[in-house]
Amino acid sequence: MARLLAIFALAMLVTGPTACSPKTDKGEHGAGEGLRPKAAHRESTDTPDRATIGVGEVTTSDATANWEYVAFGDSLAVGVGARQGYVDRYAGRLRADAGARVRVTNLGVSGQTSAQLLRVLRNDASARRAISGAEVITFNIGINDLGRARRNYEAETCGGARNQRCLRAAAKTLEENWDAITEEILGLRSTDEAIVRTAGLGYTPRVDGVFGHYLQ
Repeated sequence: MARLLAIFALAMLVTGPTACSPKTDKGEHGAGEGLRPKAAHRESTDTPDRATIGVGEVTTSDATANWEYVAFGDSLAVGVGARQGYVDRYAGRLRADAGARVRVTNLGVSGQTSAQLLRVLRNDASARRAISGAEVITFNIGINDLGRARRNYEAETCGGARNQRCLRAAAKTLEENWDAITEEILGLRSTDEAIVRTAGLGYTPRVDGVFGHYLQ
């Protein structure tokens, strides 16, 4: 029951994002994100506000259980522009609803693209170890992939028929990388062992207006 509550929690905390389907590089600042260039390699055991992505359930009745929560993503994971980002809020909800002690390792990188996150998951030994030992894993990605293409589209330098080549390419690349990211995570930690959740693209600025056709 505790795990079911934990899974229900994250979607309520991330305003807009939806459930998932898709070393530590320092991500470049890209269109659609704030100016915070460094990774938020931060551990937190505070108990913030109450706070889901995806797949898996965890059941525990032990109020003294210790959970490791590892978060990946771009500026949304870092918490740019928010009084309290969704990672800390979800950790707070896990504590409140599951009665567990939750330690957060936030590996979010402002400006990160899906290709950069995939490289981290494939090549960064510390990130892979963190996933292997986690009870909770979340990621969000895509704002920067789509934001750069959107900028070219609006400047009418996207190419192709009706100035849409870069939109199709960005959506295709993001879809492929999203699936590969999910595969890497699940290869290291199964949903029988951990809550694995992701925030979707609902928050991405203007994504529906520019990319709606390509993301259906």
